[in-house]
Amino acid sequence: MPKEKTAVVEKPSQMDTSAELQNSEYIDNLTIGVRAAWPATFVETIDHQRLIIDTRTAVKAASEDFKLYTWDASNGLMDVTDPLKSQRIDPKATRTPLGALQHIADCSNKSKQEIMGQLSVFLMLEFNDYLHMIPYKAEQIREVVRNCLPRFKNRNLMYVFQGASITIPASLRDYIKPMPYPRPDANAMLFTLEQ
Repeated sequence: MPKEKTAVVEKPSQMDTSAELQNSEYIDNLTIGVRAAWPATFVETIDHQRLIIDTRTAVKAASEDFKLYTWDASNGLMDVTDPLKSQRIDPKATRTPLGALQHIADCSNKSKQEIMGQLSVFLMLEFNDYLHMIPYKAEQIREVVRNCLPRFKNRNLMYVFQGASITIPASLRDYIKPMPYPRPDANAMLFTLEQ
């Protein structure tokens, strides 16, 4: 993905990647999905930080040559491959969901040779609402997603949509697979509290 107008945002890592906190079921399932070239999945959770950590772990298990991007309404599209140095990708253009999706769509239009070999996963945070918002906006968003998914399948690209609840629109059900994200077990919660 080209780096247009990027700003480096350095922050200390508060992300604990210890095995006690990892969601191994999700990591295993997403690793399989990435290797199988699923174009998109949907995860139901409210735990953004843990989801980002687990997604990075799964993507890295699938390919050493990868990029992980997140999108949220506050930051826009960000390259979070390196947890210590997040980079905003064209902040003005990617702040809105439609702007971010269009930016991703433009990049997915590149020739296979330009992006082959590097796996890119786009973790779209709190995205369920945008798939169902004001009808004309939601339809535009669903259309951009729907148009990208066939290209994603053959180009090492994947959407991971996250929301507090899963409601996949009928027009996208054939493309987006719901993926379980179990809550932490008692040992993981106890470990978190002890930290």
